[in-house]
Amino acid sequence: MRRKRGSLTWPKVEGREQTHMVALDTFERYLVEEFYDDYREGLITRRVFTRRVAFIVGSMTATAAAMAAVGCAPQELPDESEPMPTRAAGSQAIAEVRPEAPAAGSTAARPSSRSRPAGAAPAAARSAMSVTEADPSLVAENVEFPAGGDQVAAYLARPAEGESHAAILVCHENRGLVEHIRDVTRRFAKAGYVALALDLLSREGGTAAFEYAYKVLWRNLAQTIQ
Repeated sequence: MRRKRGSLTWPKVEGREQTHMVALDTFERYLVEEFYDDYREGLITRRVFTRRVAFIVGSMTATAAAMAAVGCAPQELPDESEPMPTRAAGSQAIAEVRPEAPAAGSTAARPSSRSRPAGAAPAAARSAMSVTEADPSLVAENVEFPAGGDQVAAYLARPAEGESHAAILVCHENRGLVEHIRDVTRRFAKAGYVALALDLLSREGGTAAFEYAYKVLWRNLAQTIQ
């Protein structure tokens, strides 16, 4: 799951002779943690993640320390002898992982529904902890229910076997009911719970209504540190 913001600490990097302490302000820590989450969710590559952290912390030694602090395994860390990435390469990397905004007047599709399009294949597992919708041990689906005169969207996952299970509510963060939160909900179902993740943006059109704007905003933000 995504960690509490501002909880980043800087332990010793395994396999290195000494700890490289990094002094980051709150916003810089937030960016490192957000980039790490994007990497873990498969939204960016390790190469792009490493590049972004390097531009924040200023050296490859500090980059390795920061990546270890947020949870990267030793084999995922860059070697301290690697050169710092160049701005030109960083801009190219951004272009590889972030879609361009549609031109004015374009009818290019933007997310408009609250759930995955009908017939779309379930997402593949992105980490060792991920649980896919295709897992036969659980049932996962988008649901809606009335609340205060509105329809609230949610994602429900439960074990495929048995009729009675403990229940748990999954609360998403500021990005809404994204695929990562759906995955977390399925993990609870895999563990034997009936798990329900509410889309707290339902009254504003649902998470999908903000997803495109978020991606464009995040791309532009990332470009400012390249």
